[in-house]
Amino acid sequence: MQEINYSTIISQKIINKLIYSRAQSILNEGPTDQVWGLHSIDTNDVKIYKGCFITPNDSSLFISILGESNGSSGNASRLNIIAHLKDSLIIDYYEQGVLPDKICDYNSDGVDDLFFNVNSVWMGYCNDHHSLESFANKKN
Repeated sequence: MQEINYSTIISQKIINKLIYSRAQSILNEGPTDQVWGLHSIDTNDVKIYKGCFITPNDSSLFISILGESNGSSGNASRLNIIAHLKDSLIIDYYEQGVLPDKICDYNSDGVDDLFFNVNSVWMGYCNDHHSLESFANKKN
């Protein structure tokens, strides 16, 4: 899947403001099961992919924003958001994670899946975790 240039969707200034304000409100909620160690975001490193991430035939956006996280987060230092862009940015789902290695419809259900590789070091032990995630019908 190709990363899209979000300036073709809406002006960069407006999208940055929308993304930053919504992402900041997520961080302000404090630690949750989805976002546990992320304490700031950097709107200069935003990746946006267009696809069908929630339901087939319903275009949505996968937005990944680089941030700073505590040491127990490993390389999971991004805020990942599934959203729709209508009159405003409507967030369907979010979680702390990494940039996906691959995005495609693995099981041919019409919903784009994401393959992640997460690694961490905790008290001298290295851990690699590979996961294939589908956000079909997932909501926070």
